[in-house]
Amino acid sequence: MQQAYILGVTGHRDIHPQAFQEVKEKTGAWLDDLLFKKPNKQIIVLSPLASGADQLVAELSLERGLALHVTLPFPLERYIEDFKSDKEREQFYSLYEQAVHAYVPELIQGKKNDASCYFAVGAHVAQHSHLLFALWNGAKSPEKVGGTAHIVRCQLQGFPDEFTSPSALSHRETVWIRTQRSGDSSLSPKGIHLTNDRYIIIGKDDNNG
Repeated sequence: MQQAYILGVTGHRDIHPQAFQEVKEKTGAWLDDLLFKKPNKQIIVLSPLASGADQLVAELSLERGLALHVTLPFPLERYIEDFKSDKEREQFYSLYEQAVHAYVPELIQGKKNDASCYFAVGAHVAQHSHLLFALWNGAKSPEKVGGTAHIVRCQLQGFPDEFTSPSALSHRETVWIRTQRSGDSSLSPKGIHLTNDRYIIIGKDDNNG
């Protein structure tokens, strides 16, 4: 049986409303390019379905007929408490119900607080994806545990031992789609393949990314 190609996502929950359509179009274009380059591959999308980037990539993937696997930081009945409004919960369930599979990764076992669980689910997605879409504004600090900046850095520079999966893929790529958050000044949603060398200079060169 042909091995599936895994696409994962990490990204901001609070995509700026004025930037959302551009980010959606840029992300869709990268997704279409992937499908063009891998026409005969089974592609599975890993997403925790948090509001914002997670749901955007899931929605675009489902529109293109891809299989959605939902990775949960907690059991469903606990996770749904973190969605702040009825609208957010409805959006989550509308995508969740279209998933082929949903599960709490083993990497979460034994984690003692919410931040560690969110870090673990993000680490699982990153380490089990051949390609990770990072919808990130490029700000390295403040670095919230389990947040987008944290996941991106660890993806490129290494995860702590207790957040490293024994079944992690050895070869992984990252596409950075620069994504304006609510409160950010205007950012053009450019997309690049992100390597550690490129990551290191982010913030030092206003023209990078």
